[in-house]
Amino acid sequence: MVCRQDTIYALSSGQGRAAIAIVRITGPDARRAFSAFAVEHPQPRRAQLLRLTDPRDETLIDAALGLWFPGPNSFTGEDMVELQTHGGRAVVGAVFSVLAAAGFRLAEPGEFTRRAFENGKLSLDDAEGVADLIDADTALQRQQAFWLMNGGVGLAVADWRGRLLESISLIEASIDFPDEGEIGDTLGEEAEVGLQKLVASLKESLLGSERSEIIREGFLVLLAGRPNAGKSTLLNALVKREVAITSEIAGTTRDLIEVKVDIDGMPVVLVDSAGLHAAIDPLEVRGIQKTLDRARQANLILWLSSAVDPCPPNGLDGVSAEVLEVTSMADLSHPGYDKGQLAFSSLTGQGIPELLSLIGKRACEIAGVHEPGVVLMRRHVDAAKDMLAACESAQFALNAGHAELAAADLNEAMKHLGRIGDRIATDDVLDLIFGRFCLGK
Repeated sequence: MVCRQDTIYALSSGQGRAAIAIVRITGPDARRAFSAFAVEHPQPRRAQLLRLTDPRDETLIDAALGLWFPGPNSFTGEDMVELQTHGGRAVVGAVFSVLAAAGFRLAEPGEFTRRAFENGKLSLDDAEGVADLIDADTALQRQQAFWLMNGGVGLAVADWRGRLLESISLIEASIDFPDEGEIGDTLGEEAEVGLQKLVASLKESLLGSERSEIIREGFLVLLAGRPNAGKSTLLNALVKREVAITSEIAGTTRDLIEVKVDIDGMPVVLVDSAGLHAAIDPLEVRGIQKTLDRARQANLILWLSSAVDPCPPNGLDGVSAEVLEVTSMADLSHPGYDKGQLAFSSLTGQGIPELLSLIGKRACEIAGVHEPGVVLMRRHVDAAKDMLAACESAQFALNAGHAELAAADLNEAMKHLGRIGDRIATDDVLDLIFGRFCLGK
């Protein structure tokens, strides 16, 4: 069992060979890390050059910068030390060996950030924003992570809470003054207008959560078609390197091959797939089933067929994604070939820039990157849906003249809102959130 009272350490910079390595130590005994290397601790929040020594054999480990952050004015809210050493593996290994010998424990993934949360330095939304920022590969992912880190969800929750409280107070006032006639009717109408705005905001936010998930996980583009249609060739052309084996033999691709690319700041996942046809071979059948499963998850499907053997999309029953027909081998002509259609040639490079531009455009349209709004995390979505259902129930009750039922529904909505805005969560939820982090964060 992990003890939160332990003093822990980890490498906070990247793994492997580097110019600089940053080792962080946090916990009630963090300051003793300096004496473990036979050096005096520096003044708080002032970098000092230190000669780190292994006291077990008095050998010099490295000349490093040391920083000392007394709690609670630190990232974790605890006493905290940073050692900035040279980035060689031997140096970092020696530093870790001394810290372990001094009784400190190697941190679990995300344990530094979890301690910051538990000590009131971060909210869960802040922490998840940090995790998203670490994972960000594109500009849009970075912007979305900063929105979370800067309290974007908290601002939305505050707005929803204000609207809820106003609607509840108006409805309860209409209940308390049933004999006031016109005044009671006016209060009910004001509550109804406020509820309409709240419901619209919640629906837009839930739609925004789907868009933010695309930005977080990537816009999924499936390359589909019959065997030998040119899917693997197109994947290699789009990513400008050979990631998929190409062959004139039908059925070469039997498993999904996924590659993440950045198109104008938008994360895109390109998926090469098995050709769709009436297969008998068990391995091909399994590959085709994987293709169909991925097609149902895709945001966009490029259906490929060759210029010498055109084939319209088929076998995609139950798929809701947009399907665009693309012609391969565009350098070859054939009767009836339309030069204006989407086409590419791996031989000449024709059409590749246009396809990349089209994918980026479609991704931005579906993800709504030009439409700022609330970004809900996965754990928020169910609570927001329950809150929306309670508000719509209140609308129905209010329209039917049952103000008491509407007030009860809105109080239920307030409980669901608390699941989004409260800083309290179960250990299982915390383990899931902080388990996303790397060591040292």
